[in-house]
Order: sequence, then structure tokens, then C-alpha cells
Amino acid sequence: MQPNWEVTPEEKPIIDRIVERAHEMFPERERTDIAMDVVATHNHACRLRLADLLASDNFNFAHDITGIEYKLDRETLELKDCFWPRFAAPDQSGLITK
Repeated sequence: MQPNWEVTPEEKPIIDRIVERAHEMFPERERTDIAMDVVATHNHACRLRLADLLASDNFNFAHDITGIEYKLDRETLELKDCFWPRFAAPDQSGLITK
């Protein structure tokens, strides 16, 4: 599957701030890798409540960022092992599927 890397003008600055925060918490991770994981998850695996993720406490933020890092299948763009982010949107109708 070819990933869709497009985000809305409203989503872009939030994702940028999520990436910066995640990189501060996990400096060993490349910003590009974090951004790709977040966007791939948001566009393919499950829609994320991006603003809520950004505003969350460190524990819940780290849960979703590390969960996405370890559970996103980068070939199928699906989350594996029953992982579901805490900041997944309840309405998944905007999801870009296969």
C-alpha cells in the first residue's frame, strides 16, 4: 500500500508540535520517523485526536507515541497486537483505507 502523507492545514502545525514533543522525550528517534508514524497512523490505521494527544500528560502521550512506534506495521499501515491509541477518534469514518 502506498501511504498517504497529506494532512490538512489545521493538522500540520499540531503534528509538528507532537513531533517536537516526542523528539524531546525520545531524542534517539528521528523527527522524520516520528512524523511518518503519526501521519501514517492518522491517515490509515486510526484517526487520532491530534490536539488532545498534544495536550495530554507525559504518561498518556508516551503511551500513544511508543505504542504507535512499536505496533504500527509499516507495510500494511495497520496497528498490530490489538494496540489502540488512547487518543483515537471515536468516529473513524474519515479513515483512508486500502
